[in-house]
Amino acid sequence: MGTSPRAPTRPHRPAGTTGIHAVARRARVSISTVSRCLTGKRKFAPELERRILDAARSLSYSPNRLASGLRTRRTRAIGMILPDSSNPYFSDMVKGAEDTARAAGFVLLLFNSAEDREREREHLATMQSFRCDGALVIPAPGGSPERDRRRATAPAGVPIVYAGREPGFDADVVIADSFGVTRDAVRHLLHLGHRRIGLVTVDLDISSMRDRLRGYRAALEETGIAPNGEYEARVSSTVGDGFAATRRLLDLPRPPTAIFAASNVLSIGAVSAIEASGRSCPHDVSVVGYDNYAWEEVFHPRLTAVQQPAYVIGQRAAQLLIERVLGSKSGPAECVALQSTLVVRESSGPCPETKRAGR
Repeated sequence: MGTSPRAPTRPHRPAGTTGIHAVARRARVSISTVSRCLTGKRKFAPELERRILDAARSLSYSPNRLASGLRTRRTRAIGMILPDSSNPYFSDMVKGAEDTARAAGFVLLLFNSAEDREREREHLATMQSFRCDGALVIPAPGGSPERDRRRATAPAGVPIVYAGREPGFDADVVIADSFGVTRDAVRHLLHLGHRRIGLVTVDLDISSMRDRLRGYRAALEETGIAPNGEYEARVSSTVGDGFAATRRLLDLPRPPTAIFAASNVLSIGAVSAIEASGRSCPHDVSVVGYDNYAWEEVFHPRLTAVQQPAYVIGQRAAQLLIERVLGSKSGPAECVALQSTLVVRESSGPCPETKRAGR
């Protein structure tokens, strides 16, 4: 009879040469100290923490968060759903959330909804399967009811904090004041003598864009100017759409002398369209944009823009979520509204018609 092939034997390893035992031995600390350090359960002196982390890296060791979560009912992982990972505004928000999570010993998992409510729901379900301790959500358009957004996570009692946009129901949320700062931005143009002020905004059913539209109209009405739908363009949030919408406004029989662009990419499209039309900014048409970035300092002309505290929104939202997860904050839902500011630069100037009239 032929002999059966023998199963390959595993090389013998002495006890304590792999995994957390090896890390503890190399760092010259106890296993419990390694565990507490790597899972963020306790802060240690910088020198000791560095020694443990160096030992873990050299041995390619990382704690199994899912296995640990089965024991502790906590994975120290939180998920974050953002609508557009390519938009620097959301990137700044993510950075604030990640820095805060990391400092508290949590990891941040990112998901992109692409402004789609169904994808958002799927991501919430995925977070539950990963046993995430909580979720940060920049809600997709549509104002879906609370039960839809919580359906995937509610059975596990996972807290959710909304960031940047209000979900349309009572919930923990951290936002920037879009209404007040937009009103201030349009008032700035009115003070420069502009009376025909165009609006290029995003055609999405989200709270921040609704607030910007309200702020734009409120500033006009304060001055006795009735909002004119002909001067309001609602498009997708792309540079190309901002360009096309601005060109349509400039082709009107009585075109606007100033444009308020309600997002960063629309601002770029607006300034480009003014130049392409043979006009100059701000000599012929002024522009006020939204979101303030370093590149706007080298933009020609330097762009007057609303500055949102995107990093702080992410930071505060993550802090609130972690407090809910750890149980250090309880009670009713909390709404944190942060202040945005208008940064005046070169793209907004006096109305050309006012200058010609010598007023």
